Amino acid sequence: MLLVFTAAAGALSAEEWTPLFNGKDLSGWIPKIRGYDLGDNFADTFRVEDGLLKVRFDKYDLPYQDRFGHLFYEKPF
Repeated sequence: MLLVFTAAAGALSAEEWTPLFNGKDLSGWIPKIRGYDLGDNFADTFRVEDGLLKVRFDKYDLPYQDRFGHLFYEKPF
């Protein structure tokens, strides 16, 4: 069964995929941090470093104060 799934997945062309992350910046993504406006990436919480999307809290003041967040993609699927 796994072999059939792998073979079917390999048949997809690159044109059928929609890239969501460009590896450079947060283009297409909308951050939401609790207590801040939609789109305000408070303290650079979500960032791209070395081609990776990272969540960092190093610029937060202490205490953490129950801040949490989400990233939303701008286009629905």
